[in-house]
This record gives sequence, structure tokens and C-alpha cells, in this order.
Amino acid sequence: MENIISLLVDGLLVLNADNCIEIGNDISLKMLGFSTPSEIKGKHITSLYAYPGNAEKIIRLMGMNSHLYNCEDTFITPYGQSFLCSYSCLQFRNPDGVTFSKIILLRDLTDKMIAEQKISVYTKRLNASTDQLKYLASHELTAPLQAIYNLILWLQEDTRPSLSEENINIHIVKDRVTRFGFLINDLLKYSTVGQSGLNTSAVDLYTIVTDVTEMLSDYLVGSGMPSSNSHAARY
Repeated sequence: MENIISLLVDGLLVLNADNCIEIGNDISLKMLGFSTPSEIKGKHITSLYAYPGNAEKIIRLMGMNSHLYNCEDTFITPYGQSFLCSYSCLQFRNPDGVTFSKIILLRDLTDKMIAEQKISVYTKRLNASTDQLKYLASHELTAPLQAIYNLILWLQEDTRPSLSEENINIHIVKDRVTRFGFLINDLLKYSTVGQSGLNTSAVDLYTIVTDVTEMLSDYLVGSGMPSSNSHAARY
């Protein structure tokens, strides 16, 4: 039994019928601030709680149930250091229904709390980065794109008819600039997901599939990849 107890990764306390500690493994001793088993043996379980009244509630609950799982409470060491602990309780009764022993498994939640605090800090940093991304996308990228688009229009006006609307290269550039603008707007919308209510609308999937099929028709029909001279290859 001692070998089994020594292999446990959680703290373990064995109580008698009077809720006094009979056995504590090494992990529970370290967790609760005791050096030797003799220091903890005989102590009432309420002496380990930062708020003894909570221990009394647990004892009453144990009287009504044979087990309790994943309870949380604040424990305190003899040196006054408190820590949050998760624990599960199991009690044993004799054939007459009288409790003769209880086992408590303890798990220090300090590391969990530290991890949650780190996650909170990282989340705040991520939100700040998202705000920076919004600013970058809306100010540093949108304005140059609009300037490029306007420049294309000016070139078309100044060089007609050599750079007319029918010129495929000009059409490609304008299309790319427009798509990039849509991408920026989509990124801005994506960055606000969960921060406000979503506006939903019906979508015609047939139309979407038709558009995608037409856009990829040169890839899906015929001999594989389009040639470098094809219209699709320019995109």
C-alpha cells in the first residue's frame, strides 16, 4: 500500500471516522507545508482550510454522499500561505453503514491559475495586435490601393485608345487591385468576429458554385493547366 501511495501524482490524505488525518503522502505534505508525516498525523481536516466553515460544509456533504468530485477551496499552510486546491473525496462504510475511513485526493491549482493569467495576458496582447492590424489594413493599405486604381484610370484617360478598357493587361491590374481591396475588407470583418452580432442572409449556393466553376473552367476541362497565353493563365 505504501508503494502505491508513493506513486501517486496527487496529494493523498486518509482520514479516520472523526475526520482526523491518519496518513498523508509526500506530495500532500509538501503541498500543505509539512516536513514529516508525524506533523500532519492527528490534525483535523478543518485545520487545513483557509476558511474552516467550508470544511464543515464538505463534511456534511460527505455524510450525505459517499463521494465528492472536483471540489475547489482555499487551503492554508502552517506558515500562513494560502493556495487554491482541487480535491475529491471518497468515504468507506462498514456493512452497518457507519463511516470508518475517508480518502481525499488533492491537486494544487496554482500552476493552472498562473497559466490562465498568462493566457489572459496573451489574449490582451493579441487583441492589441488585432487593433494594429485593423489600423494597418484600413489606413496603410487601402489608401495606396485606391491611388493605384486611380492611376490606372488616369492612364486610360490620357492614353486612349491604346490603354482602353478592352486591354486585357489593364483589366487584370484593375481586377487585382479590386480583389485586394475586398481581401482587406474581409480581414477587417474577420477581426471583429465575436465582438458584435452577426448579420445573416440567405445564400444561393447554386450561383456560387456556378461562378466558381466558370472561374476554374480552364483548369477543370481540357488538358490540365492552361497555357501561358490563355486568358486564365494571366490571373
